[in-house]
Amino acid sequence: MSYYIFGLQRSGTNFLQTLIEQNFKKSSSNSQKTSWKHSIEDPLKYNKDIPTVVIHKNPYTWVESISMRNRVDWQKTQTKYPSQEKTTPEFTVGQQEMNLTNLMLTYRDFHNNWLNREDITSYIVIKYEDLLVPEKRIETLEKISETFGWTKPLEDWIVPTQGSVSQSRDYTAEREKYYIEGIPKTLTRDQIHEINRVMEIWPIHGMGYTIL
Repeated sequence: MSYYIFGLQRSGTNFLQTLIEQNFKKSSSNSQKTSWKHSIEDPLKYNKDIPTVVIHKNPYTWVESISMRNRVDWQKTQTKYPSQEKTTPEFTVGQQEMNLTNLMLTYRDFHNNWLNREDITSYIVIKYEDLLVPEKRIETLEKISETFGWTKPLEDWIVPTQGSVSQSRDYTAEREKYYIEGIPKTLTRDQIHEINRVMEIWPIHGMGYTIL
């Protein structure tokens, strides 16, 4: 049986897919047209009876990660809250000058929809940062195995090497440390307050992150 995976861009969906494919020999059921893995809402063709994995990343480092990428992909696909909508300079992030408030509205709506679901038959939520720590990564893979009844064909868990996953060629040990620590490098205090305001604080803590 295959599975669905859902997570915003730059949340670790490619890395998690690679882990699942290599360790459980399972293929994603997502389709760009009918069940896009970055969908904020439930895709029209989404089947809730198929095992579903949702992944999330620390909101502060996620914003920095998004703001460093080419904005064209985000502009074309995440249109509910336009990332290029004009805003005050203090709420513009990255060289791409993306609208911080609208980025966080997208982040908020995605997670309000996909977390704490009781209507999905078989479902698991994964914290991206747990995949970076060896002990927690093994715990996560074992939880996936137990939740979906998947058995691994090999004795040892397989972990992709740094930079080997699609769209993650520039991944380094330094960046891994940054994600694990969860401390933003470029956000100002005002920008952090804006993230907290949009997120209404509690979801950040509920996802297992420290509120800055």
